[in-house]
Amino acid sequence: MAVSGPLACVTIAPVDYVARLAVLDVSDPASPRKLGEYKVTNYLGHRIALSGSRVLVADDSHGLLVIDIADPAHPRRIGGYDGRFFGVAASGTVAWVADDDSCLLALETGKPAVLRQVGGYPATGRTQQVRVADSRAYVIDRTAGFEILDLSNPTEPGRLGGYSTSPYRVNHVAVAGGHAFLASGGAYLGNQWVNGEGVVVLNVSNPANPERIGSYPDLGAVWRLAVQGGYAYVLDSPDPPGVPDAVPARGMVVLDVTEPAAPRRIGSYGEGTWISDLALVGTRAYLVGDTLDIVEVATPSTPVRLGRHQPERTGGICLAVQEPYAYVGWNKAVEVFEVSDPTNPRRVGRLPVNGLPARIAVAGDYALVANTGGVDGGAGLWLVDITDPMRPRRVGGYSSFASLDVALVEGRALVPADRWGLVVLELLPRIPFHHSERGGGDLAVGGPANLRLQRATQAGDTAWEDVGVAAGERRVTLPMDGGAGSSGWSRRSDTRAIRWPGRRGCS
Repeated sequence: MAVSGPLACVTIAPVDYVARLAVLDVSDPASPRKLGEYKVTNYLGHRIALSGSRVLVADDSHGLLVIDIADPAHPRRIGGYDGRFFGVAASGTVAWVADDDSCLLALETGKPAVLRQVGGYPATGRTQQVRVADSRAYVIDRTAGFEILDLSNPTEPGRLGGYSTSPYRVNHVAVAGGHAFLASGGAYLGNQWVNGEGVVVLNVSNPANPERIGSYPDLGAVWRLAVQGGYAYVLDSPDPPGVPDAVPARGMVVLDVTEPAAPRRIGSYGEGTWISDLALVGTRAYLVGDTLDIVEVATPSTPVRLGRHQPERTGGICLAVQEPYAYVGWNKAVEVFEVSDPTNPRRVGRLPVNGLPARIAVAGDYALVANTGGVDGGAGLWLVDITDPMRPRRVGGYSSFASLDVALVEGRALVPADRWGLVVLELLPRIPFHHSERGGGDLAVGGPANLRLQRATQAGDTAWEDVGVAAGERRVTLPMDGGAGSSGWSRRSDTRAIRWPGRRGCS
C-alpha cells in the first residue's frame, strides 16, 4: 500500500487470475471509499509507490508499471519498463527498483519520449488547425470550415457543432470569453482572387449552434491572430504558399474587441512587413517573419519595438515562447533565443529539422514540433528535449503523417493531420536505465576507477564483451543502435545487460 494525502493505492489479490490496483479515498479514515481500479496482471503487484499523480507498481515478471491516477476514478497506464522487479520506491521523477539479479536500478519516469495514438476524430475535409479552451477543441477544416469538438474524453472527441465559412477558407482561430475569432484568408473564385472576410466573430457559448455576431472585413489575407485582454492582434500578411503579390502585407493590426459584435481598429505594427506568427506573453508580443521582433503592447494602440534579431536567412515560420526562451521555426531548423533582455534577443541553440516546422508547442522540459517534412523526409510530430535549451535534441516523435499544427492538453497532443483528421497522441514517459548499485548516474561507475565491466547484447547471452572505462574516469560509454557511441545508456541501446566479471548480470 502507498498513501499520499487523501488517496491510498493498494493491490488487491487476484480474482480470476487478474490482480487489481485500487485507488481509495481515505479522507475519512473510518470509511475508506474506492474511487477506481486498474487491472494489473495475473500476478499480485509486489510493491507500489506513489510519485505525484503516478503510481509505480513492481509487478514481478511483468516489469515496472507506471499508472496515472490524476483522475482517480479512471487510472490508466502511461508507461513501463521491462524486467522482473519485486520492490519499488519513488523520489521525484526517479523510481528505485530492486530486480531478481540483486541489482538496485534507478529509472527516470518524468520525461516523455514516446508518442502513441490513442484516439482521434475523422476529417470532414482537410483538418489544418486546432485550439483548445475549456475542454473543447476548436478545429479549422479547409473544406468544412469551423468545428467544435467535446474533449471531456480526449481519446474520443465528439462533435458539438460547427460553422461553414464557404467559399472562404479559415487560416486560424483564437478563443476568448465565449467567442471564437476566425481569421478568414480569402479564396479564388474561378480565376479571380477575392479577399476573405477579415476577422469573423462567433458566439460559441452554445457550441451546438455557433452564431456569427460581428466581423472586421477591412483586411487582406488574415494569416494568424491572438486575443488577450479585450484586444485582437491580427497578422494581415499574405499566405506565402500562393496568395498573389497584389495582396499587401499590413504587418500586425490591433483590434479592440471589448464589444465582440463591433471590432474596431486602434493600432498597428510593422506596416508593409511580412509576419508569419506571433505569441503573446504578458504585455509583450513576439513576432516572427522577416525578423524576430519583441514588441511592448502594454498600450495596444501604440505597439513599441523593444528588440529585434535579424537572422542570416529570412522566412521565420512559427514560434513558441516559454520565457526566458523563444523557440523559432525556420526552414529546416528550430532555433532557441534567450530573451531575458528583450532589447537584445540572442540565439543560443539550434536543432536541424528535415523540412518546414509549421507549429511549435512548448510545455516544461519538452517541445512538440509539427513538421511538414521535405524532399528528404522528416514529416510528422517531433518530440524535442529542451531541458538544456542551448542543446535541444530530438528524443522521439510520430511520423505517420505530415503535421501542420499541434496543441497540448492534459499530457496529450492534438494534431490536425489533414485528410487523417484530428489525431490524439499520448505522451508516454521515457524510462531509460539510469543507475545500478554497482554504478552511479548514467552508468558512472560506483566502485574503484578503471573498473572492468562487461555487456551482453541479448538477454541470457553467455557471450560477454568487455566495456572499457578510461583511466581515472567513472563514466562508461556503451554502443547505441549497433555501433554509434553515446555517454550513458537508454532503451535505444543494443546493450541488454551489464556485469562485473564473475558477478550476476544487472539487466
